[in-house]
Amino acid sequence: MSHRARLAALALLTSAAVLPAHPATATTEVTASAAAPCRDQSMWPDGDDAQWFYHCSNAVAYRKLCPAQLHFNAVLDTCDWPENVSYRTRLTAEGATLLESPVAVKSLRARLLTAPDAGDGADPLENARLTFRTTTGETLCVARTNSDGIASCDVAGGISTPAVTLRQGYEVVYAGNNAAQPSQAHGTLER
Repeated sequence: MSHRARLAALALLTSAAVLPAHPATATTEVTASAAAPCRDQSMWPDGDDAQWFYHCSNAVAYRKLCPAQLHFNAVLDTCDWPENVSYRTRLTAEGATLLESPVAVKSLRARLLTAPDAGDGADPLENARLTFRTTTGETLCVARTNSDGIASCDVAGGISTPAVTLRQGYEVVYAGNNAAQPSQAHGTLER
């Protein structure tokens, strides 16, 4: 079977498949607060699981599962064999604000970009789960990336790490998935 015929068969499988809800949720519909803005009729990969993708229809984003253990290929906008889907990722962290009395962190922010291994351009990876933590490993907050690949959060309290340690900065981590490689970055905390 030619590569073109194989892709056509995969597209047919994708459109005909019964698409179950994610095991952790009751529905495949994603609210605006839980997903990137929905662009009509567009499709994009899920940052947590390479088998899942988002499809926008009538301004509503639906999380869908590729059939038969296939992974979503963002270059071709279809489900594809896992060996054809691999993405490098690049994570960058911005400076944030450290408040010392009481200890709090404001404006933690990072951007996650991804590109197919065969391509030169980098695109934002949407709906990816980023973990912001202290340099000693304490989780500060967890946030999902938006359509620009940006995740941000604030930590108003509950930080047990002393301010002197927090002055060393923070780490942001993307665990990756079966297609997107993990990334880590360091950000500064300034008073």
